[in-house]
Amino acid sequence: HRDLHSFPTRRSSDLLKETFENALSLASRFTSHRVSAVQSIQGTKLSIKDSSITVTTTNLSDFFQTTITASVENEGECVFDSKKALEFLNFLQPGDITVELEESTVLIKQGKTKGHFNTYQGRDFPEIPHLDGKTFTLDKKLLERLPLVLFSASKDETRPIMTGVYVTHAQGTQMFVTTDGFRLSVLQQPLQEEFPQIILPAQIFQEVIRLAKSEKVAMTISPEDRLIKFTMGQIDLYSRVIEGEFPPYEKVIPQESTTTCMISRQDFQKNIRLVSIFAREQADVIICDISADGMVIKPKGATTKDSQVFQTLDSFEGESLKIAFNYKYVLEFLNTVSTDVIQISCTHPAAPGAFRMKGDDEYVHIIMPLRTEETTG
Repeated sequence: HRDLHSFPTRRSSDLLKETFENALSLASRFTSHRVSAVQSIQGTKLSIKDSSITVTTTNLSDFFQTTITASVENEGECVFDSKKALEFLNFLQPGDITVELEESTVLIKQGKTKGHFNTYQGRDFPEIPHLDGKTFTLDKKLLERLPLVLFSASKDETRPIMTGVYVTHAQGTQMFVTTDGFRLSVLQQPLQEEFPQIILPAQIFQEVIRLAKSEKVAMTISPEDRLIKFTMGQIDLYSRVIEGEFPPYEKVIPQESTTTCMISRQDFQKNIRLVSIFAREQADVIICDISADGMVIKPKGATTKDSQVFQTLDSFEGESLKIAFNYKYVLEFLNTVSTDVIQISCTHPAAPGAFRMKGDDEYVHIIMPLRTEETTG
């Protein structure tokens, strides 16, 4: 990268500031923020050849790559400090800029305004993996519904299996399953293509949904290399398959219920928030006392009626029941789904509660109950 290079656009030797800034901004989500002996992975790799500019970043687990079409005079590449460059670009006016590769810096200029940005040792930057595998299509409907399971995946990286989405199939349906040990989400979709049984990082699916903007996505899986690649237009995203055995989730899903009710999601959401004001002082535990008359929601250990809320039910079937949950888990489910009415099904105070969207047989969310003297004593 010792030669001088510029990044032209369609009409001139300049590049639109917005195009370059957007590419760097997306790429920056996949740079490493951890202290590492490999300093270059904290930067962004620019490669200029074949009338295009390729922007690449990695955090060693994932790779991001996007290509911008360009009219290139000279070829070259470097790894540079894109974090500082993004701050600089943010202050520039919309329109043309010039980007040049110099001996040990990248120069960005607009008119008389110039910024020089340090480069790193390019030879330390990891090579992007090459994948040979089968390619599948993630359609728009699936991408729109995947958030229904992603929020249940664990954020605890000491248990990698729990941070993933388990993809499997059964009886003509594709299954997407997540759990963090306290809750479980299962999404079933009609089987278009038979994906291999595999565990994929939930965080990568979240990025794919953000980048795809509900468009179709090509997903290439190489089980032998334990790698996966998502392609969205000019963007490629690479990640690793999570190795290990997913917990036997089927055993957690209740096959029957003794208490079932239908509730307005918005009303329930508001009432959970009200009770949470008091439940935060009681380890986030709420008691749901469900009967034909309605549901009383109160914090654990409540001794007065001042800190309880009455929730009307759209319908009720079965037996009266008291069950305790962590209100944060209930609230996160309510914040994720978009239906007007939800269904809650329970069997007894120590068994998992099943939460569904009315009229939706493809999705179920399970929350493990908490043992309290009020419900099991």
